Amino acid sequence: MLKHLLTPIRIYSKRMSDKFVSTSTWTWKELKFEVPWGHIAAKSWGDPASKLKVMCIHGWLDNAGSFDHLIPLLPNKDLHIIAIDLPGHGLSSHRPPGFNQVFVDYVVDVRRVVNILDWKHFTFMCHSMGANIAGVYSVLFPENVDNLLLIEGILPLYNYIKQGDMISKLKTAVEEAAQTEDKPNRIYTTKEEAIQRIMQGNFELTRDAAITLAKRGVKQNKTGGFEFARDIRLKKNSLMKFSYSDLIDIASKFTKNILVVVALGGSLKESVLEIIKSVQQVTDKVHHCEVPGNHHVHLNEPLNVRDIVADFLFQQDGKL
Repeated sequence: MLKHLLTPIRIYSKRMSDKFVSTSTWTWKELKFEVPWGHIAAKSWGDPASKLKVMCIHGWLDNAGSFDHLIPLLPNKDLHIIAIDLPGHGLSSHRPPGFNQVFVDYVVDVRRVVNILDWKHFTFMCHSMGANIAGVYSVLFPENVDNLLLIEGILPLYNYIKQGDMISKLKTAVEEAAQTEDKPNRIYTTKEEAIQRIMQGNFELTRDAAITLAKRGVKQNKTGGFEFARDIRLKKNSLMKFSYSDLIDIASKFTKNILVVVALGGSLKESVLEIIKSVQQVTDKVHHCEVPGNHHVHLNEPLNVRDIVADFLFQQDGKL
């Protein structure tokens, strides 16, 4: 069923087929999932009664808009997609004051949303840090997850604690956590200035991509200025990181088919390929394909990944 996808393949052409041109107009609505400190915001695409459920999780400092350019290109055929804003991102509430963010908290956040939705089975379609979150979740709750389509990520193996680095890394994280949290956001006179700053901070985003992320990522304050909606604490070092052996042990527990999309021109290409190579030594569930584009290929050039995504989503469900 997935045989032709579950082998390493290369796709060099930017000219994609019309095999999966969407014939239906997608509609979406804003959702809020209540959590103890506020809410997790999300975009709900398609009919909630649809059989095929997909959870989208964005990358670090991005938001649910990360999938706005890709989803409308997919066939709207019995498909329900939830794209969340992780806490501190987009329109979601920030963590409480004094809270120190660690990676596994995001896994808890996803679990909260899944429980509220009462999803028994679903597929992950995630990017970068979101892909890393999905990878860990799928091992903890394999009964929930059908398969995983991951773009430029799988596990945080490029950010693990190296042997001998624990004390220095932990000291840095503790010092950052102990700092006051009243540092004000930078205020921009116009939204355009904020969009320009997004592009300066992430050279792999096109202008259209930056504008899309700004819809949820930039807010106007009471004085009429513009500032980033994200929690400034997201840039602090985490108080807890996995070791290499921890992550390889997690990878060895993969039981679902995982397809990793690697961008040929992405800044993380070599790191992602190295992670895949390490993971494939302990599991036969992980496969990858390579596409033209950079780290945000799904947002910048969604046609480059559309057919791959549609193939993966619908063939696993026996529809195509």
